[in-house]
Amino acid sequence: MHTAKSLLLLLLAFISTSGWTQVVGSIQNTKSDKSYFFYEVKLIDEFIERFNDEPNSYIRRQSRSLYGTDSFITRRQLIKSLFNKKQQWGQEVNLFTSSVSDTTNPLYLSFTDSNWFVLAQCVFLHNNQRITLPLALHITTIEGGSKWMIAGIGNSSIFDSTLPPGLPTEDYYTTTGDYIPTSSHGTNFVTLTQLLNKSMHPADFFEPYLMATARGHQFIELLQHEKLAFKHVSQMSFHFFTIPGWFFTVSSYKRKEDNRGWLISSLRQVDAVSKAKLKEHLLYYLHEYKGEL
Repeated sequence: MHTAKSLLLLLLAFISTSGWTQVVGSIQNTKSDKSYFFYEVKLIDEFIERFNDEPNSYIRRQSRSLYGTDSFITRRQLIKSLFNKKQQWGQEVNLFTSSVSDTTNPLYLSFTDSNWFVLAQCVFLHNNQRITLPLALHITTIEGGSKWMIAGIGNSSIFDSTLPPGLPTEDYYTTTGDYIPTSSHGTNFVTLTQLLNKSMHPADFFEPYLMATARGHQFIELLQHEKLAFKHVSQMSFHFFTIPGWFFTVSSYKRKEDNRGWLISSLRQVDAVSKAKLKEHLLYYLHEYKGEL
């Protein structure tokens, strides 16, 4: 127990005073799978908890349980621990951390904010052939209830860009109460296997502006005519537009190190115009989206 606490203190001190140019090699051989699990950011929910330094976050609860206190943990340390230390970072990390953890005007993330997206690389079956088609989803809250909604569809050769949006069916814009649960990202959106089918009401799962596009309409028709079937999600990343002046991406890293799980993989300081362009690329040019203009 004392060894684990020493490792945690050493890790946090290392994160707050260095730039990840080296790894604390002297402690690598003492790690166990339980120790890795302690530090791992296991879900995007936990990423948001640590980013906000919520009092009942997993890492604080475990620290209080194991050591009787969590007073040695600070928000600045937690935020810096959320960066992928295998990358080379510049001063933008310190600028970002100082900005969001400013005690006079701290900035936080909210799970129910609609201005962050998951980019899911989805595998579909189309004419007995497996294809990968990215979908962008975000959280929508209506009358106090939140759910995931499909907000963007990647381009693909299965779509005919020369066709205008088709005429909607009678139930195209009506809802039934079906929804994509907010917990779906934790199971790689396996629920889409049951939800995206011929009897679905598109308005339950697709944003209206997407349904009005030619690509959105063709995608929905393919699903309803059983020419396209969702199989699974092969990869996900999360894209945050919520912090003023900044844009960052969170990706998954699976490795036997403390710094693993859902971590910040890219960070950019951007103005409002650049941020709007980045979001446009995310939602409308998914096939070539790389988090860059």
